[in-house]
Amino acid sequence: MNPVKAVILAGGTLDSSFKNYGENTFNKAFIEINKRFMVEYVIEALQKSSLVEEIILIIPKNIIREEVKKNISATVIEDSGDSLVQTAVNSLKYIPPDTQRLLLVMADLPLLTAGAVDDFVRRCYETDGEYYYSILRKEDMGEKFPDARNTYIKLKDGVFCGGGLVMLKPEICDKYRTELMDKITQERKNPLEMARMLGATTLLKIATGQATRKDLEKRTSELFKCKTVSIITPYTEIGINVDRPGELELVRSLYKKN
Repeated sequence: MNPVKAVILAGGTLDSSFKNYGENTFNKAFIEINKRFMVEYVIEALQKSSLVEEIILIIPKNIIREEVKKNISATVIEDSGDSLVQTAVNSLKYIPPDTQRLLLVMADLPLLTAGAVDDFVRRCYETDGEYYYSILRKEDMGEKFPDARNTYIKLKDGVFCGGGLVMLKPEICDKYRTELMDKITQERKNPLEMARMLGATTLLKIATGQATRKDLEKRTSELFKCKTVSIITPYTEIGINVDRPGELELVRSLYKKN
């Protein structure tokens, strides 16, 4: 099992909800938690992973001082896009053309651990696919993080939310797939809109509680014209994205306890 290259996606500007909460940094990755940038926790987890060989942090241009950049333990690339997907696409310019698999990591996962990363990568390697996305069971999230406010979708074989890790084969990132992926990413917190994009049959199955993970994998594989696979991870920290101030408050309280 070969170690993979990891790209941390930290594009975009700070959402107004965080500004209203009192944060004044330009980019969410550089919000401070326990006197460290949020993204530093993500980098540390990747550094400790036995299955990550290189870490690239992709950010907007001119948002951090040069001395701050030098203290970041990753290759910093100032070339993010206007969206999460475009940022991921831009990162492909900085990896060797023969890269077989690439790990995409959201920058707002401050509870991420090396164990969670290793487990996800192993599960991807053990499953035949081209695009792998992390999902988590509601009961696991509720047990570990009862105060977390994730968006769930109810399937016949469980209730799941999305996680912040993705593995893919870079070769699939053509114009058609990236545009579709961009649209899906924009609607990833809206299960109903996601279902509409997947079609009437899938929507009906979801509405009646008859859709399974395999149904969704089959439909997304048809849409993307590549094999997509959902990876259930028991590592609930993958499901704690700091999308809102409430999650930031939760994470800060957890670090304060520790």
